[in-house]
Amino acid sequence: MNDKIRKHLQEALEKEGIKIEEVGENWYEVLTEFGKEVYSESVGKRRWWEDIFKVVEIDGMLIGYRDAVTTGDDSTYDKGWEFEEGSVCEVERKQEMKLVVTYEKKRD
Repeated sequence: MNDKIRKHLQEALEKEGIKIEEVGENWYEVLTEFGKEVYSESVGKRRWWEDIFKVVEIDGMLIGYRDAVTTGDDSTYDKGWEFEEGSVCEVERKQEMKLVVTYEKKRD
């Protein structure tokens, strides 16, 4: 995570009346608890979890990071997944136009 994002998150927490010492620089908690999820995409599957790229909006900034969901009842941490602070990055919205094909039952 770069200094621009770190400073932005600290300022957003301060606006909420939360001191950085209270979260102990647990950036995963800050992103998941304070961010409004705007995008999520599966980027890979493992035996015990699925790798996810998420984008959250926090106080006007779009922030992306790697996350995971488990394939079972255990948490991702129970299965060995660890948050990578280096995956945190600022993102921008990009609109893509895609062709969507649908299917319906053929009439006899």
